[in-house]
Amino acid sequence: MAAELDAEQVWLHPAVIEALGLPTPRHREDAEAHPFIAASRERFRYFPEGLAPWVVASPLREGKRAGAGAEVALAFVDGADDHPLQAFAALPDGPALLRAAELFRTRVGVPFRSSPGATARDLWLALRKGRTSLRPGEAVPPAVVRPSPEAPFAWSRPLTDAEREHGWVHAFDANAQYLGTAASIDLGAGQPEHRTGPLDFDRKAVGYWLADVPAAPAGLLPDPFTPSPRLAGMTDPAGRRWATTPTLALAAELGAPVRVHEAWVWPQSRRFLRPWAEAFRDARAACQGDPAAEAQAVLAAVKLAYNKFFGWLASEQVGGELARPDWNQLVIAQSRVNLYRKLARLARPPFAVDVDALYVTAPTEAPAETAEALGLPLGPGLGQFKHQGSAPLAALEGIDLAGGRAARRVRDLIEREGPADGPGR
Repeated sequence: MAAELDAEQVWLHPAVIEALGLPTPRHREDAEAHPFIAASRERFRYFPEGLAPWVVASPLREGKRAGAGAEVALAFVDGADDHPLQAFAALPDGPALLRAAELFRTRVGVPFRSSPGATARDLWLALRKGRTSLRPGEAVPPAVVRPSPEAPFAWSRPLTDAEREHGWVHAFDANAQYLGTAASIDLGAGQPEHRTGPLDFDRKAVGYWLADVPAAPAGLLPDPFTPSPRLAGMTDPAGRRWATTPTLALAAELGAPVRVHEAWVWPQSRRFLRPWAEAFRDARAACQGDPAAEAQAVLAAVKLAYNKFFGWLASEQVGGELARPDWNQLVIAQSRVNLYRKLARLARPPFAVDVDALYVTAPTEAPAETAEALGLPLGPGLGQFKHQGSAPLAALEGIDLAGGRAARRVRDLIEREGPADGPGR
């Protein structure tokens, strides 16, 4: 029996699962009764109590649990898109699967645990060393952070006459944009202070500011202050909206007047996410340079893990104790600001931006030639971009690019037209 082995985890390859005739539930909530579990229920307690993607078996001693140290996790790998162990499903056999599990532990610093999000949480807890809790205690009022006053780019504009003369559309993704931001961003420490205005904006203070919404800069670039149509509806009748420090810092940098009426500001700040982000950054870099199938599986799991972590930060329903919507919103805002600065340095502006993906027209089918002409750095590293796909310009026919709501449709179009060489996140 697996739980009697001297092991913390036992990974079951899809071929083994098929040979055993076991179902492969996709979610913990789908745990179902099965003879595989029932046959040993007198000797082991299972969590959850049925067959699930990740089952923890605890030996019983005289009807009681033997203790956490004796527990073993049973990992049922499956290739379904929403399966928590999907990143490992392409490995050829059981030994390769076990090598990948050990490689993940070595390169990330913690073992993989039940799902990418849970693993990212465990890494956070392992690196926290008791110095801070994610939950801030008395924080900014919910009305300030929910719904989120920050958003990534979801923007498009009509093509110019010159762009209509081009024959191709190319997509480029920023690599691990949020991860790079997390390694360097200052986040609020302690309890925030409520300040009433009018106030002078302090770009060194981490916080939320109720301010007049700056006008969009002139030109063909996206509006960095109202990057998504969703935010337009959050402006009050007086033309004010809550925004985080990075958004208003960019406004001041661009020469826009910044008028603040109220604020919630943390008197201290720290780079709380830096050790966590650097651990994932280093694991990502090590796996990118390793062509082995095990390393590529770990790379896929790493990308899923840090992306899921930001989702957990954003939502109390999903993240529970991990929820820090203020941290997530600051990362979103700073990432958007960083991307805007890069777009402003390009030789030609994009016509659409969807989160970290930008879309440009070009006279050539060659993406590398297009990137070089734009001054866009291609490569696997943070701060660089990856070609994500291409399509003939004629494929845009029927998509209304006006109004800023078509960015996701352009992304879907590029993905349908032809695959690139993998996601850049």
